[in-house]
Amino acid sequence: MKLLGKLCTRAYQYSDGITEGRPSLPKENTQSVTFTRRMVTNPITGATFEGSWTPAQQFTAVTSPRIAGFYPDKKSVGGNNVTHSTPDVTYIVTYLPRNTEEDSRVVTHTVSYQYADGITAGRPVLPMKNHQQLAFKLIAVRDEQGNIIHKFWTPASRFKVVTTPELTGFYANLTEAGSNELVTQDSPDTSYVVLYAPGRQFKDKKTVTQTVHYQYSDGITEGRPGLSKDDVQSVEFNQTIIINPWTGNEEDKSAWTPENSQFKVIGTPGVTGFYADKASAGSKAYVTATSSDTYYVVNYAAPVSTVVENKTVYQHIRYEYADGITADRPELPDDDTQELVFSRTETRNPWTNEVISLSWSHVQQQFTVVETPGMTGFYPDKESAGSAQDVNYDSPNFEYVVKYAAPDIITETR
Repeated sequence: MKLLGKLCTRAYQYSDGITEGRPSLPKENTQSVTFTRRMVTNPITGATFEGSWTPAQQFTAVTSPRIAGFYPDKKSVGGNNVTHSTPDVTYIVTYLPRNTEEDSRVVTHTVSYQYADGITAGRPVLPMKNHQQLAFKLIAVRDEQGNIIHKFWTPASRFKVVTTPELTGFYANLTEAGSNELVTQDSPDTSYVVLYAPGRQFKDKKTVTQTVHYQYSDGITEGRPGLSKDDVQSVEFNQTIIINPWTGNEEDKSAWTPENSQFKVIGTPGVTGFYADKASAGSKAYVTATSSDTYYVVNYAAPVSTVVENKTVYQHIRYEYADGITADRPELPDDDTQELVFSRTETRNPWTNEVISLSWSHVQQQFTVVETPGMTGFYPDKESAGSAQDVNYDSPNFEYVVKYAAPDIITETR
């Protein structure tokens, strides 16, 4: 007897060959059938006679297994009739996705960068264009038999808004460019241009002053020496300010120059007969652009004089009769008394109270010499009395006596 086997194999595959991340494919399914025939051998001659093969058979039809999200290109395979002469057969069942792409569209979003004035020579290289794309697909949805039951475009999406890159020395008209509005397959392509321009520069300056003013403390100027004019010193500080050409806002500023400076201290000018409350005015402290103006006042005042002592020197002239007799005689002149007063004055600085001087007034004075009054019938021993010499504060008192006497009478007889 002779045996002959026939095979029917069912293999499964994805249409694109990708298996990763997908459900596992069914295992191959193989069926087999066997055919036989009788072999008769002549015992005398040894000749062999073959009988007929057993009748045709049929493989069992196998329904293609389900795979979620996919459908098979054949609902079932197998079920065919086979004879001993039928070759082995292999059926391939291909699984296709139930959702398939029917159409596609691409929407673009471009941000480009340029200098507002178009000049690029000698300037930083501009940023590269930012190019974004969103792809949309028209998806067809099929049932398990592969019939289209629904179509839809992939969902709307958004482009990324692009932060504008910084460019040293230049300012952009936009801090960011683009849109985050929803985009669909029907949205138009969009294009944005970011412009760069240099900052506007302007010079700022600040002047800090030191003023020294001179005045009389009591405000009186009439009849007094003229005072010095105000001494005004100034320092100018400069800085550069950068203005954003798009917003007008201040973006940057340089340091002030000079960084600092000093004023001169001014020695106080002398004014005859007056004293100042300061020997000098002003400051050598460093000043900066943030320093305030300074104002100094020098006051002048007259010295303060005070009489601390008085002394009187007298000149006394007395009149008398030489013999001391006054009865029945003319009345004598009244005594003549003169006095010279000397004052000791102390002068002090009005601001420090320091004693500047201590002196007597009228260093030398004089009394008046007095003519001797006449008296009938009598003659004085001095025609005048007193002194015309210089007198000072430490001179003694002066005493003078004028004496009157009657004449000598001589009787001559002839």
